[in-house]
Amino acid sequence: MSSPTAENEARTAALVFDDVSAKDQGKTRAKRGPRHEIAGLSFYVNEGQAVGLLGGPADGTSVLLHTAAGRITPETGNVYIRPRVAVMDAGTSFDLDETLRANVERVAMSLEFNGSKLKAAVTRILAQTAMEDEAESPCVEIDPLDVEKVRLAATLYAGPSLVLVDEPLARGRAFLDEAGRERVERHLRLGGSMVLAGREPRVMRRLCSRIIWMNKGNIIMDAPSDEVARNFGRIEKVRDDKAKVEQIYRRYARHYPGLKIVTQSP
Repeated sequence: MSSPTAENEARTAALVFDDVSAKDQGKTRAKRGPRHEIAGLSFYVNEGQAVGLLGGPADGTSVLLHTAAGRITPETGNVYIRPRVAVMDAGTSFDLDETLRANVERVAMSLEFNGSKLKAAVTRILAQTAMEDEAESPCVEIDPLDVEKVRLAATLYAGPSLVLVDEPLARGRAFLDEAGRERVERHLRLGGSMVLAGREPRVMRRLCSRIIWMNKGNIIMDAPSDEVARNFGRIEKVRDDKAKVEQIYRRYARHYPGLKIVTQSP
C-alpha cells in the first residue's frame, strides 16, 4: 500500500519532516512525568491540505508540533517549513481575565499587524464573528465556544501559510461550527495548510484529507482520514486486550513496509 505522503511528494509542501527525531525539552517539557519523543519521522503536509495528527502527548504529537514551530531543535533529521506559521495551543490561548478585544489585539500583533492596520484588523475580526458587543467583556464572562470562534478567526485573518493546532482545540466545536468550518475551508482554498492534533478523529474526519496516526513516537499509519479512523476504531474496541492490539499492529506492518511495531505492553 502506497502512502499519500509518497504520492504527493511532487506537490509544493508547506511542511516536511525528513527522518526527524526529537525530545521535549526546556519550556516545552512538563515539570513531572516521562519524557516524550518522536523517532525518525518522515512525512509531508502540502499546500491547501489539512492533516490530522491522531494521538496524545505521550505519542509524540506535542513534540512534533513544537518541533514544527521551531520550539524544539531536532536531534536528527531536517524540518522544512514555509514562513508565517501560526500556532494554536495551550501556550497561545486567550487570557480569560483580559477583554476579548485585548486578546484579539495580542493575536493580531503576533501576526505583525501594528498601528492603523492593527486597529482595522481587530475591528474586522470582531465584526466577522459578530462579537462587537462583547469586545470589552473579559473572556471569562463569554461563552467558551464564542471565544474559540474568535480565536480561530483571529489566527486565520492574516492568511498564515501553516496553522498548527494542538489538543484539545482540535476536538473543539469551533472547528465544526458552520462559520468556523467555512474559514478553515477558505484558508485551504487559498493555499494555506493545517495540522490538527487530538486524541480522537471526529473533527479530523470532517476537515482533514489525511490522518497521521501516532503511537509512542512512531507513525502507525498515514492514510486517508476515513481509513485511519476506521482502523483506529478497531484498536479502541480491543484496547484492554494487549494480544489483540499487537495482532492488529502486526497486520498494519504488512501493509505499511518499514512500520515499527509498537504495542500497548509496558
